[in-house]
Amino acid sequence: MKLYRTRSVVESVRKAYAAYTHVQLHCCYVNIRPIIVDTDGLDGLPVYAWAAWQKASDGQLARWRERGGVLLQRGQFAVGQEPIQSDALVFIECPLTVAHLEHTAAGAQDEAIVPVPHTWAQHELTIDLRFSSEMQLRALWAHCRGQRTTDQEIADLSGVPKQHVMRMRKAFRPKEEWEIKARLAPENAALLPAWEWIGKGRTVSKQEVRESGHKIAVHELARLGHIKLLKYLTFPENEPNWNKLAEKRAQAIEGLDQIRALVESLPEHLPVE
Repeated sequence: MKLYRTRSVVESVRKAYAAYTHVQLHCCYVNIRPIIVDTDGLDGLPVYAWAAWQKASDGQLARWRERGGVLLQRGQFAVGQEPIQSDALVFIECPLTVAHLEHTAAGAQDEAIVPVPHTWAQHELTIDLRFSSEMQLRALWAHCRGQRTTDQEIADLSGVPKQHVMRMRKAFRPKEEWEIKARLAPENAALLPAWEWIGKGRTVSKQEVRESGHKIAVHELARLGHIKLLKYLTFPENEPNWNKLAEKRAQAIEGLDQIRALVESLPEHLPVE
C-alpha cells in the first residue's frame, strides 16, 4: 500500500475511483473546528454512506461491496477493530497521530491519501484543548474541584468558552450523569424505542445510556425538542496527577510533529500546478 498527500480531497477521490472499483472516504473529523470538505463535488459518482452506529445504513455498505463506488465511512476505528477493506482510502482530514493514520489505512489495499492542511493551526488548537497546559488546567480545576455542575456553569465561572471546557475538563475524568425529562412524543418510529426507555423521565449515568443502545437517539430527541436533556458532571476532590497530564501533553505535541513531518514528506497524489 502506497501513501500519498493531496491538496484536494474531492479530486483525489475522483482520481482514485477512476483507477479502482472500491474507494473509501474516511469521514472522521479529528479537529475541534473541523476542516470541512464539501462532498457535493462527488456528484455523478456512485456514493454510499455507512456508519457503524446506524443499522439502517448496513444495506448501503452491502451494496457498495457488491457494486463498487465511493463509500462515505463515518466514525473512527477503535484499536483492535478491523478497518473496512477497500482498494483506496482517502482521509477527509489529516489524523492527529501516525498510529491513527496507519491503523485506519490498514484496510486500503493499494493506496491511502492524506490531505495536507492549508494551515496546521486547527490541529495545534485541538492538541491544546485535548491536552491543555498545566497552567490552563489548574485555572479550570479551581471551578471544578468536588463540584456537581454543568459545562455551561463552568464556562460562565471560568470565562472559558463552553466548547473548550467540554474538551479540557476530560483531563479531570468527571462522572457524567444525564438528567432526561420527557416533553412531546416523537412521530418518527425509529425514535420510539428510546422514548419508551426514557418513560416520564430518568437520571442515569453516561455509561448506562451507552449500554442501553439509545445514545444517538437520545441526542436526536433532545435536538428535536422531544426531551429536555441536561448533563451533570461530578468532579473528584483529589487533585489530578499534574505530572502525568504534562507527559500526555508532551506526547501529543510530539505525535503531531511526527505526522506533520510524515505528511509533508509524502509524494503528491495530484499533479502540482
